[in-house]
Amino acid sequence: MLLIGALLLPGCGRDKVKPSEDYVLSQKVFESINTIREAYLSKSRYTLKNRIEDPLSGSIINALSFKKAELSFNQRLIRISDNTVKVSVSWQGSWQLTDDRDFNNRGVADLIFNKETLKLSGMSGDNPFVLPEMKN
Repeated sequence: MLLIGALLLPGCGRDKVKPSEDYVLSQKVFESINTIREAYLSKSRYTLKNRIEDPLSGSIINALSFKKAELSFNQRLIRISDNTVKVSVSWQGSWQLTDDRDFNNRGVADLIFNKETLKLSGMSGDNPFVLPEMKN
């Protein structure tokens, strides 16, 4: 009995499952999205410049004219190709301007990342980093 137990015991151990390359890449992209979001909310021009390719970084940095903002993302779908990673997100945001006017907006966008650098290189759909148009 002890001999049978000794032979079966090593077979019962659990092997660690190594995550796939796509899973690891998607987690890194999600981290990058969160870093960009936090940099936008704190108006960290340096981080935005380092995480977003030109000219997109310039247009986002130029739109940092708010007093305070909140922005949240919900990832819906991720598509990985040879050179890019495209993440479809829904987002919600609220902005307070320096004159204490408040604006809210929401939308859906595709955030396109360079697969090698993990920098945001493009965007389609509703841009979450632009203040909603002011309506009188």
